[in-house]
Amino acid sequence: TPTQLRLTAFHRSGSNVTITDELWATFDVVISKTGMELEPTGNIFTFATQNFGLWNDGVNQGVAADKVEERAAAWQAVMEKHGVDLLVGQEWLPYLDSDKTVNANEKVFGNDYPYLYGNSTSTYDGKNIISRTPLSNISYNTMVSNVGRRYAKAYTTIGGKTVCIIDAHLSFEEDINVNRKEEMVELLNIAQTEKYAIIAGDFNVFTADEFEIFEEAGYSLANA
Repeated sequence: TPTQLRLTAFHRSGSNVTITDELWATFDVVISKTGMELEPTGNIFTFATQNFGLWNDGVNQGVAADKVEERAAAWQAVMEKHGVDLLVGQEWLPYLDSDKTVNANEKVFGNDYPYLYGNSTSTYDGKNIISRTPLSNISYNTMVSNVGRRYAKAYTTIGGKTVCIIDAHLSFEEDINVNRKEEMVELLNIAQTEKYAIIAGDFNVFTADEFEIFEEAGYSLANA
């Protein structure tokens, strides 16, 4: 079966160099399959979620200009290693560098992920959805708790089925009853109107017990 491979070479010095036979031995080489060979079968779909942490505090410091290529390559290597088909992110910002000139989505994901969505109305409440499969009916919504938290929602097709993708970043209080429980109920109510749904994000929970509301409703916990 034909398999598509990508070769990524990282030089230990972190510098740009011309590859020669002598230098080749100094490279760390990683060869990994892309997720592309999985698409025809529809049997495997890899989903990931990540709080980007403002792309290394992009609001105040950001990534230095000479580190942008290195940072982008590191992200791409992670995506390729795991064959990620769809990624949702929290604390997303549109720029990767401190000068706000390098578009984060395009620089990190643009070559392999044709469907990119991102929205940010406040420093810590940005959301993005990065996908190999088309996205539709994308929305960016204020949560019922009304403390500035939002969730992104979109639809894609997985194995011939329409799936609702929900990307959330919930409130941070030690007491779950302040806002977070109310937000979880809201997400659950949204998901239960869909035949297929994935709920993911940074839930800011203090213990895994907080996820019981989803388990009791019949949802599986992929990572808690």
